Formats: sequence, C-alpha cells, structure tokens
Amino acid sequence: MLRSQGNRIFVEQSFEQDALLRMLAALHSLTEKKLYEEIHLDFSACDAAFAGPMLAVCSQALWLHQKGILTHLTLPNAPKIARLFHNTNWAHLMNPEHFAASDYRGHDHVAAIRFTKARDQQEAVTRLVDTILETTTDLERGDLAAVEWALNEITDNVLTHAESSIGGIVQLSRLGRKKLLEIAVVDHGLSIPQTLRSGPQKHLEDQDALLSSVQEGVTRDATLGQGNGLFGTYELARFSGGFLNLYSGHASLRLDHSIVSAQPEAVPFPGTLLVAGLCYSDSTTLAKALRFQGRPHEPSDSLELRYELNDENIIYLRVVDEVDSFRSRPAAEPLRTRVENLRRMVSHNRIVLDFEGISLISSSFADELIGKLFVRLGPTDFMDAIVIQGASPVNRNLIDRAILQRSAALFPANHKPS
Repeated sequence: MLRSQGNRIFVEQSFEQDALLRMLAALHSLTEKKLYEEIHLDFSACDAAFAGPMLAVCSQALWLHQKGILTHLTLPNAPKIARLFHNTNWAHLMNPEHFAASDYRGHDHVAAIRFTKARDQQEAVTRLVDTILETTTDLERGDLAAVEWALNEITDNVLTHAESSIGGIVQLSRLGRKKLLEIAVVDHGLSIPQTLRSGPQKHLEDQDALLSSVQEGVTRDATLGQGNGLFGTYELARFSGGFLNLYSGHASLRLDHSIVSAQPEAVPFPGTLLVAGLCYSDSTTLAKALRFQGRPHEPSDSLELRYELNDENIIYLRVVDEVDSFRSRPAAEPLRTRVENLRRMVSHNRIVLDFEGISLISSSFADELIGKLFVRLGPTDFMDAIVIQGASPVNRNLIDRAILQRSAALFPANHKPS
C-alpha cells in the first residue's frame, strides 16, 4: 500500500514491483504539479523491500537531487528491514545528506553501486564478480563467465545508450536456497523505446519495442553495439529457468516460467529498469545458454585476466588487501570461499597467500581461512596448491596450530599420545 499526504509519501507493507509505478506517479505529482522542493519518503511501516523497485526509487532520488529537490528518508521501524536499507546502500542513495555510504559485503546482498563512467562500471563488475566468488561455492567457471558477461553488457548499455545524467546503479543479490543470482540495473536516461525509435524502427509502440529489444541483433545503431546484451541476458534467464522484468517508457516486459509478455503502462518509467534472475541449480546451464547466430559463445572471464597472467602459474593474494579485519571468523570466510573457488576453477595454478603487513591475526581467523582450507582441499591438495608467505612468527604459529588442530580431527589415530 502506498499513499501521500502533503509532501510525504508513505510506503506501508511491502514495496514490490506492483508499487513501483504508483511511487513514480506520486513523485511526479508532488514535484512537477505541486512543485514541492523537498520530499519525504516514509518507509516506517514497510515490512519488505526488493532490489529492483528500490533501485528505481534511488535513481529517481538522485535525479531529483540534480534538479535541486531534496529527498528525506524515514527508515522502516522493523530493525531487520532498516539494516537492509543501510547495507544495500539504498538509504545513502535516497538521502545522502543523512546516511553514509554502505561498505557492506555480505552473503546475500552487495551494496548498490552507482557508476557514471567506464572505470566506475568496470570496478563495479569486478566487485560483483568477487562477491560471487566469495559467497557461491557451486558455480562452474563457464557459468561464472556467463554471469560476468551479462553484468558487463547490461551496465555498458547504460553508458552507451541511455545518456543518463546520473549514470546507472547496479546491485547483485543471491538467493542461496533457490541457487539464483538476481541482477538489477537502473538508469534515468533515454528509454529503450526512445533509443530504438532513433534508429530504423521509428514507429514501434513501446511494448513492441521492449519485445524487440530482447531479440538477437536488435540495436539502434550497429556502430555502437551488436544488440546482444539484452538478448543474451534474456536467454540466460530463460534457459536457466529464471526470470526477467523490464520497465522502460510506457511499457513493461516480464519473462516468467519461459513465458514472455509485454504490456503498455499508463505511468512512464524514466529510463530503464532491468531485473534478471539467473538460476545456477544445474551446472553449466548458464554457460550453454549464450548462443549467437546459432553458435555457442564462450566469453572470457576476469579470472583469466586477473589471475592467470603469471608466467609461473601462480595466483597471488595479499591478505591485507583482501579482507577488512583479521580478528574474526566471519572476516575470513569470504576469502576462504574465494580461494576454494579459484582452486576449483583454475586448478593448474598455485595460490600464494601473503600475510605481510599484518601484525596479528586471531586464532579463529587462522582456523577459518587456513584450517578449513586444509580440511576442504585435503592434505595433499592443500600442500600442492597453497603457499603461505610473509607471516610473522606469531601469525605463523597461529596458522600452524590451526592446521595441527584440524589434522588431529581428521586423523585422530595419528595424534594419540604415546
């Protein structure tokens, strides 16, 4: 439920796709018709919120800020939902004067990232890929490459086609039980119907333009791109049994259970919102989904660029640069998961963990990172694959102790007192 009173918009209950266009209509009315210069977004009664519609509100708030219209946010009363607003960076993007930017890097959400130029975009994609490596243990390398390809394509579309004055915003969420990666990207620029009508397809209705945009090779200008970004992302969602929602101009498109439909919308969406759910429950499904002109496409991935350039087949990770803290078990878990994934995906390389510059790690950090690696890889593979260097004598002792304790648990007969 959504209602407005004066210059305040109240979001009550959950904020989902169905409430999004009502929110945009309310914002338009308050700023363009009633000419308020400050808007209060009151989510105090909100009990659930989702990335796609929330990114759209963030995009609208950033655009209003550019016009000199301030947006103020009241957080949800429910502590869990309030933390979600902080962690995902929604609070900062909607009300930057009051809420600091989020540095959250959790298992289920990556803080929403704004990008305005190519370097921002590449850094955002790199961070999202790192998060996948740090949280997802059963994704094959070809599937990861397909997800990274989609992230690159749909964020690049914002910079190439949208002409968005606020750039774009991208967010990644992971639904672990469903084995689903949800990607949301939004901009506040030219809509898909506008860009396609600037090319050869000048008379398309908006809903037909969205249907056309997810077909292979459709682009406003072949010199700017091949028109495969939306099509490939759509195919990844369709082939894997995921979903895709698209809002742009006076239309929306939905892919659900392999059925695609588009419809006109009375309330226009300023720019484009894409929400894609990519399922990885069946290994190599995503890798097989990318086909252009009937032929399989095998995209390169950042692992090749970032980790496989060493002539000696060594992956080098400086621990001080990879984690935010050295004093707790949760701080070590993402790096340990990334090392496991790198060992599985790039199996011919050795992995150097350099502890130089770290004065003291905790016993739980040593056990989570090194002790568990010893167990999960197995003693032989651990000795072959993992190189530990640069550790101070104290840290070396803590690492050795973690390995010995895990070894005693694995092989109790070898550790009986004589």
